[in-house]
Amino acid sequence: MGSRCSSENGEAAHNPGSLGQAAGRANASFRPSPILRARVDGTVLRRLLPDKPSFRTSIPGKISPTQISTEPNMKQTNPSSARLSANDPRLGDLRYSRAYTQSIEALHALCCGRGNVRSRLEAIDLEYYSLKDTDLPETGEIRANFRKLRALSIRVSPRWEGDGRLPATLATTHYTALEKIAQLAWDIHREFSEYMQRDV
Repeated sequence: MGSRCSSENGEAAHNPGSLGQAAGRANASFRPSPILRARVDGTVLRRLLPDKPSFRTSIPGKISPTQISTEPNMKQTNPSSARLSANDPRLGDLRYSRAYTQSIEALHALCCGRGNVRSRLEAIDLEYYSLKDTDLPETGEIRANFRKLRALSIRVSPRWEGDGRLPATLATTHYTALEKIAQLAWDIHREFSEYMQRDV
């Protein structure tokens, strides 16, 4: 046997190609046992896949994009949970945002407009005077004060055809009543701002 090994080694030394052929025959003849293959495959799979899958699906092969996570332990977020419920306080901010914008513009006209109080009240957008109670929050005296403001602003009948109650009232009302309208607009906006900027 020793002479055979020495002869094979000598042949491999003189002929390097025979060494590659011998290795190829050895690899071709090697067949790992099922246990060894399972261990190797199991090691590879454990490296490629997380221990605990991060998604579940009731239909094989049908995985919703919202169920897949790149992190094994990442908690999935339900898109519908981002919607505001009917009782969420933030929903009121959205409901009253239009009226709040009108209130801001009305105060800007009163504070920064040109002329006297009559001219500044006339410069306010007509949409502000046409707001409804449901456009305003129920908290405090906002709705009550706005009803007073509207009653003072349209108490005079139109002067001619095509004239409106608001222009007729603002044009003919005494300054003391106009100052009351301006004060009510300020009171409404002050309380409205506190409501919109509250912590929820």
